Amino acid sequence: MSENIEIPLKKTKDIAQEQEKPRLLSLLFFDFKSETPEGKLNLLGIFDKIYVDPEEKRTPPFGLFVRTRHTFDAPTNVVVFDPEGKPQGGFAFSPAKGEIPEPRPPQMQVLGLIAFNAPIEGHYWFDVSYNQESLGGAVLQVEFRKPKESLEGEHK
Repeated sequence: MSENIEIPLKKTKDIAQEQEKPRLLSLLFFDFKSETPEGKLNLLGIFDKIYVDPEEKRTPPFGLFVRTRHTFDAPTNVVVFDPEGKPQGGFAFSPAKGEIPEPRPPQMQVLGLIAFNAPIEGHYWFDVSYNQESLGGAVLQVEFRKPKESLEGEHK
């Protein structure tokens, strides 16, 4: 049974000022995507753990979705850090040319396939930064596991 908990709220907040700050809105790992005729994205198989062959020590390709707000003046960087804090890969994305059609919010997103070297098991940090300031990130757990064998003995 849940309890009613009273949360103290500030009397006022400058919402306009808050909305102007660059920020990470979402970072998701996924298996499949589709798009509706209206342009809505569907992300399927969202996860936070991936299995890696202990001999290859490289992830299979998987989908990555990143959405940011107020990050139009410079590239946004995504860097993958291993559990020891060493970078294992990354990429940068920049805003598309032109203006944001009104009344859409000043947000941009990128999605695509990514794979990276995973020399050790553990929590890999995906850091999103803009103008050399971290906006936040997400953890992806890497666990070593041999590929399952089929009935014929072939690895899949």
